[in-house]
Amino acid sequence: MPNQKARQNLEYLFAEVEHLPRAFNIADRAAEDKGLRETFREMGEAVLQHPMVPKKGSVNKPLIRRLYDEIWVPGARKSYNAAIAQKTLASEVPPTQRDEQGNILNISERSTANWNRDVEVDILRRYSTPLVSAPVALSDGKIANIERIFNP
Repeated sequence: MPNQKARQNLEYLFAEVEHLPRAFNIADRAAEDKGLRETFREMGEAVLQHPMVPKKGSVNKPLIRRLYDEIWVPGARKSYNAAIAQKTLASEVPPTQRDEQGNILNISERSTANWNRDVEVDILRRYSTPLVSAPVALSDGKIANIERIFNP
Protein backbone atom coordinates (compact mmCIF):
# COMPACT_ATOMS: atom_id res chain seq x y z
CA MET A 1 0.00 0.00 0.00
CA PRO A 2 1.76 3.22 -1.20
CA ASN A 3 0.12 5.49 1.43
CA GLN A 4 1.38 3.25 4.23
CA LYS A 5 4.90 3.35 2.77
CA ALA A 6 4.80 7.17 2.49
CA ARG A 7 3.51 7.42 6.04
CA GLN A 8 6.31 5.17 7.29
CA ASN A 9 8.92 7.23 5.42
CA LEU A 10 7.59 10.44 7.00
CA GLU A 11 7.60 8.87 10.47
CA TYR A 12 11.22 7.80 10.04
CA LEU A 13 12.17 11.23 8.71
CA PHE A 14 10.71 13.08 11.71
CA ALA A 15 11.71 10.45 14.26
CA GLU A 16 15.39 11.36 14.05
CA VAL A 17 16.21 13.53 17.02
CA GLU A 18 19.45 15.13 18.04
CA HIS A 19 19.71 16.24 21.64
CA LEU A 20 21.01 19.79 21.74
CA PRO A 21 21.71 22.15 24.63
CA ARG A 22 18.73 24.01 26.09
CA ALA A 23 19.79 27.28 24.43
CA PHE A 24 18.74 25.85 21.04
CA ASN A 25 15.22 25.17 22.29
CA ILE A 26 15.00 28.67 23.77
CA ALA A 27 16.25 30.23 20.51
CA ASP A 28 13.78 28.13 18.49
CA ARG A 29 10.90 29.15 20.73
CA ALA A 30 11.85 32.83 20.44
CA ALA A 31 11.78 32.67 16.62
CA GLU A 32 8.54 30.66 16.65
CA ASP A 33 6.92 33.23 18.95
CA LYS A 34 8.04 36.01 16.61
CA GLY A 35 6.28 34.52 13.57
CA LEU A 36 8.13 31.42 12.39
CA ARG A 37 5.16 29.13 13.21
CA GLU A 38 2.87 31.43 11.27
CA THR A 39 5.26 31.45 8.31
CA PHE A 40 5.31 27.65 8.32
CA ARG A 41 1.48 27.64 8.41
CA GLU A 42 1.38 30.08 5.47
CA MET A 43 3.72 27.83 3.49
CA GLY A 44 1.56 24.78 4.13
CA GLU A 45 -1.60 26.67 3.22
CA ALA A 46 -0.06 27.99 -0.01
CA VAL A 47 1.09 24.50 -0.99
CA LEU A 48 -2.40 23.10 -0.41
CA GLN A 49 -4.05 25.89 -2.41
CA HIS A 50 -1.97 25.24 -5.53
CA PRO A 51 -1.89 22.20 -7.76
CA MET A 52 1.16 20.36 -6.43
CA VAL A 53 1.13 17.39 -8.72
CA PRO A 54 1.81 18.21 -12.37
CA LYS A 55 1.77 14.45 -12.97
CA LYS A 56 1.25 11.57 -10.59
CA GLY A 57 4.20 10.97 -8.29
CA SER A 58 6.07 14.18 -9.10
CA VAL A 59 6.58 17.47 -7.32
CA ASN A 60 5.80 20.94 -8.66
CA LYS A 61 9.38 22.20 -8.29
CA PRO A 62 8.79 25.75 -9.60
CA LEU A 63 5.94 26.22 -7.11
CA ILE A 64 7.99 24.98 -4.17
CA ARG A 65 10.92 27.22 -5.09
CA ARG A 66 8.65 30.23 -5.62
CA LEU A 67 6.90 29.73 -2.27
CA TYR A 68 10.26 29.32 -0.57
CA ASP A 69 11.46 32.64 -2.02
CA GLU A 70 8.18 34.56 -1.59
CA ILE A 71 6.88 33.24 1.75
CA TRP A 72 9.50 31.30 3.67
CA VAL A 73 12.57 33.50 3.24
CA PRO A 74 10.95 36.84 4.13
CA GLY A 75 8.86 35.33 6.96
CA ALA A 76 11.74 33.38 8.48
CA ARG A 77 14.14 36.32 8.15
CA LYS A 78 11.62 38.62 9.87
CA SER A 79 11.08 36.06 12.67
CA TYR A 80 14.80 35.52 13.28
CA ASN A 81 15.54 39.26 13.23
CA ALA A 82 12.70 39.99 15.67
CA ALA A 83 13.90 37.23 18.01
CA ILE A 84 17.47 38.55 17.81
CA ALA A 85 16.27 42.07 18.57
CA GLN A 86 14.29 40.83 21.56
CA LYS A 87 17.27 38.86 22.89
CA THR A 88 19.58 41.83 22.35
CA LEU A 89 17.27 44.13 24.30
CA ALA A 90 16.85 41.64 27.15
CA SER A 91 18.28 42.74 30.43
CA GLU A 92 21.82 41.83 31.29
CA VAL A 93 22.63 39.48 34.14
CA PRO A 94 22.95 41.93 37.02
CA PRO A 95 26.20 42.08 38.93
CA THR A 96 26.28 40.31 42.26
CA GLN A 97 25.31 42.46 45.23
CA ARG A 98 26.48 41.29 48.65
CA ASP A 99 25.88 42.34 52.23
CA GLU A 100 28.58 42.77 54.89
CA GLN A 101 28.67 39.01 55.57
CA GLY A 102 29.13 38.16 51.87
CA ASN A 103 25.56 36.89 51.31
CA ILE A 104 24.17 37.49 47.83
CA LEU A 105 21.35 40.03 48.06
CA ASN A 106 20.02 39.84 44.51
CA ILE A 107 20.01 36.07 43.97
CA SER A 108 16.39 36.07 42.76
CA GLU A 109 17.07 38.75 40.16
CA ARG A 110 20.22 36.94 38.98
CA SER A 111 18.55 33.53 38.88
CA THR A 112 15.76 34.74 36.58
CA ALA A 113 18.13 36.55 34.18
CA ASN A 114 18.87 34.98 30.82
CA TRP A 115 22.44 33.76 31.13
CA ASN A 116 22.54 32.23 27.65
CA ARG A 117 21.30 35.29 25.74
CA ASP A 118 24.50 35.72 23.69
CA VAL A 119 24.51 32.02 22.83
CA GLU A 120 20.85 32.21 21.78
CA VAL A 121 21.52 35.27 19.60
CA ASP A 122 24.39 33.41 17.93
CA ILE A 123 22.13 30.41 17.28
CA LEU A 124 19.45 32.64 15.73
CA ARG A 125 22.06 34.34 13.51
CA ARG A 126 23.29 30.93 12.36
CA TYR A 127 19.70 29.92 11.57
CA SER A 128 19.18 33.02 9.43
CA THR A 129 22.46 32.77 7.50
CA PRO A 130 21.30 30.05 5.04
CA LEU A 131 18.36 32.23 3.96
CA VAL A 132 20.71 34.10 1.63
CA SER A 133 20.49 31.39 -1.04
CA ALA A 134 18.22 28.45 -1.79
CA PRO A 135 19.07 25.34 0.23
CA VAL A 136 20.49 22.21 -1.34
CA ALA A 137 17.21 20.48 -0.40
CA LEU A 138 15.54 22.42 -3.24
CA SER A 139 17.94 21.14 -5.90
CA ASP A 140 16.55 18.92 -8.65
CA GLY A 141 18.55 15.94 -7.37
CA LYS A 142 17.28 16.23 -3.78
CA ILE A 143 13.67 16.68 -4.88
CA ALA A 144 13.98 13.69 -7.24
CA ASN A 145 15.27 11.64 -4.32
CA ILE A 146 12.22 12.61 -2.24
CA GLU A 147 9.96 11.64 -5.13
CA ARG A 148 11.66 8.22 -5.29
CA ILE A 149 11.32 7.68 -1.54
CA PHE A 150 7.62 8.47 -1.47
CA ASN A 151 6.72 6.93 -4.83
CA PRO A 152 8.35 3.51 -5.01
